Amino acid sequence: MRLAVMFLLLIPTLALSAEIITPVEIWRAGGQDDEDVFFGVITAAQLAPDGDLWLLDMQLSTLYQYSIEGELIESLVVEGDGPGEVREPTRMFFTPEEKIALVKNFPGEVVMIETDGTPAGSFSFGDATEGGFSGIGNVTPCGKLVLASGSLSSWDGSSSTRTDYLSLFDYQGVEQTNFCSKTSENDMGGKISFNEAESFFGGRTSACSKDGTVYYAPQRNEYLIVGFNSAGEKVSEIKREYKQRKRTAEEIKEHKDGYTVITNGVKQDVDVAVEPYAQAIRQIMVRDDNSIWIASSHSFNDLPDGIYGIFDHFSEDGTYIGKVEVHLDADREKDHIFFPSDNLCVVIKDASAAVSSMYSSVEDDEEDYGDAEPLEVVVYKLD
Repeated sequence: MRLAVMFLLLIPTLALSAEIITPVEIWRAGGQDDEDVFFGVITAAQLAPDGDLWLLDMQLSTLYQYSIEGELIESLVVEGDGPGEVREPTRMFFTPEEKIALVKNFPGEVVMIETDGTPAGSFSFGDATEGGFSGIGNVTPCGKLVLASGSLSSWDGSSSTRTDYLSLFDYQGVEQTNFCSKTSENDMGGKISFNEAESFFGGRTSACSKDGTVYYAPQRNEYLIVGFNSAGEKVSEIKREYKQRKRTAEEIKEHKDGYTVITNGVKQDVDVAVEPYAQAIRQIMVRDDNSIWIASSHSFNDLPDGIYGIFDHFSEDGTYIGKVEVHLDADREKDHIFFPSDNLCVVIKDASAAVSSMYSSVEDDEEDYGDAEPLEVVVYKLD
């Protein structure tokens, strides 16, 4: 078993110079001026093995295939309940056999198709008990297997049991290695409640390298990332000196308002306990050379205009390399950002409004999305 040496940074952040990356726009699609396509809600951008860029539209259950130069090659509608069909898929990825895997969060299922739309099978992760259900969070290919975080839930009429997991599965949905899990119970007879600290599960913030190393952040309030091989043996650890970021009153309100339960079209009263400090690790991205970009709670906040985010860059063995500033014309609150490869960045303009509009209830008249701009995709090349 190989254990990398823990690297504890004691040098003040402000004293360090940063590598600056300024993406250059190469093409855009959608928006008011595009007569070829009208996007609903784009939730994934993936680079195919042949170099084409695929976009997943969750709202329209449609895949768009673009050449790297921006030419629309194909659009595949996958909506339905039959073989090779799915409704509102949230994620996509390419399998080792170059099939397209479409992920449905709830109930959890992965539907596979060929690039021409031909059905190629489906599977789910784990077995929900009778009367229960499964949910899938993050899913990503990991060597010859697939890494998935999700949950299995059941209830007996008076209480519910939920088990969260982060595991490696084969492409039949059979678990190979479990890295972490958490089981919790809730009394369904009392008032509906949500406690952010108690519900934290580190497996939700995870990533996998091409060689099959799995990374996740096990603690909510610590700068800690652990790495495991496919057999579940710990092989690396990344830890840094870290000061918790206190949330603003507006952030706390937004988080409280974000926990909504609707039963039979009626919004329920939910008792929500939100933490005063933001979660330490927000994102883990493994690069093509197996180095790692990590976004902490400070990476996207209180930054000058024109800087999208500041990432911590680590080598594969956990050695700190330095900071990386991504300078990009994107709104961190309104736009969604994807990095389908080391040299490509995709910005979905005004994506947050599109998602909110899709899920807003008829009773929610606080904001009018009727005049929202058509969704636009902007593709950048990283220097």
